[in-house]
Amino acid sequence: MRDFVDARVPAQELGSLLSMRGFEVAAIEAPPPGPLSPDGSEAPADDAVIDFEITANRPDALSVIGLAREAATTLRLELKLARPAHRRAERAEGAGGAVGASVVSPDLSVFIDAPDLCPRYAAALAEGQPVRKGQVLGYVGTSGNASPNTPHLHFAIFRLGPEKHWWEGESVNPFSLWVSR
Repeated sequence: MRDFVDARVPAQELGSLLSMRGFEVAAIEAPPPGPLSPDGSEAPADDAVIDFEITANRPDALSVIGLAREAATTLRLELKLARPAHRRAERAEGAGGAVGASVVSPDLSVFIDAPDLCPRYAAALAEGQPVRKGQVLGYVGTSGNASPNTPHLHFAIFRLGPEKHWWEGESVNPFSLWVSR
């Protein structure tokens, strides 16, 4: 949590303050022995692991950032979050000589061969991202080689040619996106 808020209070006090905000403390323990930091350094002597019971109405607190936000608000401190990196799209050439705009980062690449149809694109990828009730994630069916009594998930992404034949489509990396006419 110290990466997001400079809460210089003992773990017991922080647990008590957050408990008053509706986050039940299940346990406060010393961290396990050994290096806990990305740089391999030992945890500070006053470090602790606080185990909170999170209720269904507070999914934001399922991440350390959500709890850090509560701690920052409770202690009237600044929440330190990284600013998103903004990248300007650059002219690029895509498959078949298509010219458009391209943005590439280590986690996501986007090619837009119709910038007039998609002048802006914003993406966020997050492991463990919550889904809302009713959100379609895929379709279950009984087509193809599967037996009619064995439903299975239909979920694939293809880049289609002008004929729009899915069986002739090119598999698309799920971490990339292509916007076209």
